[in-house]
Amino acid sequence: MFANIITKSNGFVNLINIGMVDSIQIRRGTSAQWASSNPTLLAGEFGLDTSVGRIKIGDGSTAWVTLEFSTKVNTETGTTYTLALTDTDGIVEMNNGSDNTLTIPLNSVVPFPIGTIISITQLGAGTTTVAGATSVTLNGVSAGSGDLNEQFSGVSLYKRLTDTWIVQGAIGVVA
Repeated sequence: MFANIITKSNGFVNLINIGMVDSIQIRRGTSAQWASSNPTLLAGEFGLDTSVGRIKIGDGSTAWVTLEFSTKVNTETGTTYTLALTDTDGIVEMNNGSDNTLTIPLNSVVPFPIGTIISITQLGAGTTTVAGATSVTLNGVSAGSGDLNEQFSGVSLYKRLTDTWIVQGAIGVVA
């Protein structure tokens, strides 16, 4: 693999081809090391906290201690929500006092990569139902659905095939 290095000098961007690259290394350190140095990562630069095994991605202006880890948390307060690509490998909190439904869309509508994992938490008192859209198979049931067990319970959704998902955790029978 060939690599290029981009440098800035006097406001100009320079592109330098350095030939073969054997590996790419991500900036890393323990939680204590990151907190002590508190650097500002460049825009798009990765930083690995080896104490917790999580990554932050720099924006060029936010110091490490205030930069968010890359796991996304989406808190929904309505009574219906359909998963979006921005939920990929993140957490969706359903926070409503009334019963609410989270829908897994068809791959043709929202093309989640196979292997996607999304965590769902019932934060509010209303029962959260996880439902597959028409033609989405959930735990072997076409357009199946199931209710989370109680407030503060959670499940993981795993996309196994194009329109096939597995839900596991604190959920009742999927029917």
